[in-house]
Amino acid sequence: MGEVAERGLTMQVVHEGAVTRVVPVGEIDMSSANTFETIAEQAVRAHPERIELDLAAVDFIDSSGLRSIIVLRGRARAEGITLTVTGLSPAAERILELTGLIDELRRG
Repeated sequence: MGEVAERGLTMQVVHEGAVTRVVPVGEIDMSSANTFETIAEQAVRAHPERIELDLAAVDFIDSSGLRSIIVLRGRARAEGITLTVTGLSPAAERILELTGLIDELRRG
């Protein structure tokens, strides 16, 4: 379990057996995308069976943040880890719907 803070973004990682929960709080944007990707990479390296990305407390996602989520999806897939999103905030739900990623990320 750990927490990292970046201006506009706080991230918590919780390991619960075969599941690792990644919980960003705030904005995933150009200024915080590197932090998001660093923490997400640590979650992948823990090699859980599943990573749950809880986006309930994300207020804003720009194209850099979206790219970071796509990078996480690709890294998880390459390692045989299921990635699902949970707790979608309105901002997160809107951007994932607009890009067509929401259905894939909901089912893992």
